[in-house]
Amino acid sequence: MTYDAATDAVSGRFESAAAYPQPTVTIDCDGVPWATVAAVPIAEQPGAFAFSCALGPVAQPTRSSVVAREWNGKPVAAESVMREPLRNALGLLASDVLATDHHPFSALPWITLSGARLTVTGMHLPPEGDPGKLSIAFGPGVAYDLAYGLASPDFREQYWYWPNADQSGLILTIDLAACARGSDPFHFRFVYPAARNLGGGKRPIDVWLPRSFESLMGFPTDSALLRRVQFFSDSASAAITGYNAFETLAALFAKAGIEADSGPRLLDWGCGHGRVTCHFIDRWPAAHICGADIDAENITWCREHLRGSFRVLPLWPPSDFPDASFDAIFGISVLTHLTSDAQEAWLGELARILRPGGVALLTFQADANAAYQSRWRDPDWWSRWRERGFDDEQFDPALEGSISDPTYYRNTTQSSDDFRRKCDPYFELMTIEPAAFGGYQDCAVLRRRTP
Repeated sequence: MTYDAATDAVSGRFESAAAYPQPTVTIDCDGVPWATVAAVPIAEQPGAFAFSCALGPVAQPTRSSVVAREWNGKPVAAESVMREPLRNALGLLASDVLATDHHPFSALPWITLSGARLTVTGMHLPPEGDPGKLSIAFGPGVAYDLAYGLASPDFREQYWYWPNADQSGLILTIDLAACARGSDPFHFRFVYPAARNLGGGKRPIDVWLPRSFESLMGFPTDSALLRRVQFFSDSASAAITGYNAFETLAALFAKAGIEADSGPRLLDWGCGHGRVTCHFIDRWPAAHICGADIDAENITWCREHLRGSFRVLPLWPPSDFPDASFDAIFGISVLTHLTSDAQEAWLGELARILRPGGVALLTFQADANAAYQSRWRDPDWWSRWRERGFDDEQFDPALEGSISDPTYYRNTTQSSDDFRRKCDPYFELMTIEPAAFGGYQDCAVLRRRTP
């Protein structure tokens, strides 16, 4: 077994006569089970396997005793190693980043259907750094198979601070023909371990899959329109992530008393090309749906391809909506692109156009986003972020050439305390759902204060 200080990881090879469908290796660190990782067959050596496992973060040089055990419990390697603190290229400590971000990123943007087998692929950071601790839960009668801990080398660079991020690959296969009649194979939950660090103790995350082919229809094929909303998006992933966002919002609205059948007046603030709006239009037929955005080209696309009402917004309020125009508002990844002044101006405007007692669901980027960006951050930036709780220094070029002010659109990170302070004059903060959208956007559930 060898130790790599650059990744704070141990790796090794061993031979085994045991036969398991998904062989694994369990790593003990200082006498405590740390993580269970895949044992990969070595093609040129029948019966031989390789493994690699990043260890838990340390803030100073530490000597650890590491033991690797085969899936039947048999030790295959042991080593005493002097570990070095993991840092990024600018000197930021992984332990400092992990002290603030406990919510493992997940994304399931791709689905394929072959016969009656539905395959969902994506990524999920290992809870507590341990690929062996992720599980999913369906309702009764669903036939499925989960392959997890698959190689994801790109994640090692992006999520440099998260142990075993390079083992985040996920393939979920649902055998629809084998599912019981009346079961629900289109809704499941990620379930996390009980401990309260690195994703342990996190509330279950619901995932919804489109139930009909119709939900996949009618999305832009122009990559420019798509990427202004989600940079890595294509028409297929926009359909899937948009549908899951719709279901997440609908569930949060229901908890807050906003029901589809009551015919609410609903605003999608920052609707883009309508990847979420379209599902509300289809699934909430009694509601009065409006989408609004500063991106005039995407609004034109919505007007030409979707039902409902769509308006172009100015960069700064006021809008032309009358007072108390809406019963409910949602805004996904809008505050995440605004300066502090623009946030305060638009929160006041949203309060004006939302009826007293109305509900707003707004996302913002907090600790998880600061961690996501930490690959490019130095210790000084991290200290400033922890002290201020707000950063809008980075420009976002996504709308370059599409809006009049090239300095307007930002990549904004803010603490929950900063968000509360800005909302407090206008809204009662009912709850914050951490990492509810995109894995690194928290969602605030707000109720308009009554004058």
